[in-house]
This record gives sequence, structure tokens and C-alpha cells, in this order.
Amino acid sequence: MLAVAVMMLFDFAVVSIWSQAPGMTGATLFGYLGTIGVFLVLVAYGLTNVGAIWFFSPRWRLWSWQWVILLPAIVFLGYTLYSNIYPVPAPPYNVFPYVALAWLLLGLLCIVA
Repeated sequence: MLAVAVMMLFDFAVVSIWSQAPGMTGATLFGYLGTIGVFLVLVAYGLTNVGAIWFFSPRWRLWSWQWVILLPAIVFLGYTLYSNIYPVPAPPYNVFPYVALAWLLLGLLCIVA
């Protein structure tokens, strides 16, 4: 409960500060934050598929038809992520992959700590 409250306050602060930028509209802000969120969701889905392979393979519970689903899913997610990063998009969208990477590294740091 405390973690949710802290994240809500953090999100409120980010949106409040970023919405004051010159020329920023609600739709623009939603597009910027949505783009960063999509990068994070693509990574999460890809790691979920990798985790499913890692979890089920040693236990002999992963049947051949499941490989047919998981491996192409990883490839498609990787391609989608790659195609949103290269060629480098126009500013400010060229910065968002780095913001998402920093957010992932911050999460990893919190997990390790």
C-alpha cells in the first residue's frame, strides 16, 4: 500500500512538472509517457517469454507446441522494439528509449538493493 502511494505521488509530480513545459498539451504528454510505457511493456513481455522457457524447460513441462509460440513471440517483440529504436526517431522521441532504459536500471537497482 505504501509503495502504491509513493508511486502515485512520484507520477503526479512528473506529470505536474512536465505538463508545465511550453507548448505541452494533454495529448502530447500522453503520447510521450505512452511511448516510454510501450518500451517498458515490450521488454516486460519479452522477459516473460524468456522466463517461461527458463522455468518450464528443466522440468520437461514445455512441450514442442509451446516452443512454437514462445520463440516467435520473443522474435516479434524484439523486432518491434528494434524497429521503434532504429532508425533513430525524430526528437524528442529519440530520447525516450534511454529514459525507459534508465527506468529499467533503476528498477533493477531497487531489486538488487
